Amino acid sequence: MDRNRTRSTRLEARLSPETLAVVKRAAEIEGRSVGDFVVAAARSWLCRSRRILWQRKS
Repeated sequence: MDRNRTRSTRLEARLSPETLAVVKRAAEIEGRSVGDFVVAAARSWLCRSRRILWQRKS
């Protein structure tokens, strides 16, 4: 198996129709699919998530 390959995991979420409509519109404006938009948003939260975990360890 190639160790340089990136592995991924599926994430599912339930959103209100209003929230989904906002996400769809924002993705459309950026020219992205909803999935790509959500993944990009999750990546942007990665730094904050790591900071929270680091603070918990301290």
